[in-house]
Amino acid sequence: MGDHEKIEGRDQILASTAPDAISVGLALSDRTVRLRVVSMISQMAAVEVADTDDADVILTDSGNVPAGPHLILGDPVSLQSTINGVDKDASICVLEAAIRLVAHGYRISVPPVERHRWETDDLTPEGDKMLTERERQVLEKLAAGASNKVIARDLEISLATAKFHVSSLLTKLAARNRTDAVAIGIKLGLLLL
Repeated sequence: MGDHEKIEGRDQILASTAPDAISVGLALSDRTVRLRVVSMISQMAAVEVADTDDADVILTDSGNVPAGPHLILGDPVSLQSTINGVDKDASICVLEAAIRLVAHGYRISVPPVERHRWETDDLTPEGDKMLTERERQVLEKLAAGASNKVIARDLEISLATAKFHVSSLLTKLAARNRTDAVAIGIKLGLLLL
């Protein structure tokens, strides 16, 4: 790792003594993201923070994308239609690789994020319309940690019917398992804590 020193008159500007260092300008409005990025860059051997006017790559988190090589840090969903975007919570290795790629003229496209059926825009806020009354009852039992046998006994249905309702519920909510179904149910407002 190269030596780093603070340059007078510049807040959080670091200079590296590495010969082929890539200079990065920070145009980050989110203070938390800025501090995290500065900390990560201080651990990178050939990347240094510089004034945005002199930078090889500009890191930004706003919609105002500067002209020239830039890297947008944001949430994966908000980066869907952008070029040169990276998740703001990316690891140091991913961030350094993205900086190097952009500095050398490459463009980074963000892969599409898989959306669950319950995340689509056509779903009304009243998520209870997607579930039957019995499925809502089963979801409440799942939230209480009930097994299929307990669900069958409490709802006075057969074990096979209880298993069918649990399976149907998991499918409708696009849940991976029973715990995931409960989490999705809470998110959709189908369950109250």
